[in-house]
Amino acid sequence: SLEISAQVTVTLGSVSNVNAGETVAIPVTVTGLDEANGGIPVLAAEFHIFYDELNVLYDTTLNFSAITPPSEWIYGSSDNEYGTTWIDDNILPVSFPDNTVLFEVIFNYKGGIAHLDLDSSRCYLVDANYSNILVDRVVDGVITPSQGSEQSVWNGEGEWTTAANWSNGVPGSGTLAVIQSGNVSIASNGSCKNLSVNPTTSVVVLPG
Repeated sequence: SLEISAQVTVTLGSVSNVNAGETVAIPVTVTGLDEANGGIPVLAAEFHIFYDELNVLYDTTLNFSAITPPSEWIYGSSDNEYGTTWIDDNILPVSFPDNTVLFEVIFNYKGGIAHLDLDSSRCYLVDANYSNILVDRVVDGVITPSQGSEQSVWNGEGEWTTAANWSNGVPGSGTLAVIQSGNVSIASNGSCKNLSVNPTTSVVVLPG
């Protein structure tokens, strides 16, 4: 019999040079589950990804591996957490060639640096004995903005031009403006490339 020697790794893809408003596909890739290379076949899997809705919004899940058809997956998102579960229809272990892309998570990118955190404590892979396999390594993903799309985050109370309330200065036409906490009023001309507003905050445009 083959000696089990392969390291099990689950990797989130990263994408750079993204503009606000674009759709981004993040692949989820596995290694160490290839029986031919000393890996462990699995019959079920579960993954959880944390993200910040100030930077990205979950859209859908696409491009499942041909080894595991979409009908075998359950997936969705709530607040800042994405989750997905796979169980083989026949409850039989499946061998995945190294670097198999299991699926792609589709996000709508709002701006800033979006960190995608694969929860290592709830990264489950189940073998033929219905035991959880130790995942040796998880690799988080990140989405980074294109050049010239710097982000400035507002925290506080006051008028849009209050520089002290912005993390990266008062936004200009190429800035991704994020209203994270507090309330902001616009009494004079204000500009930005993209505006994200936390539901607990407000932006008021004053007459004039």
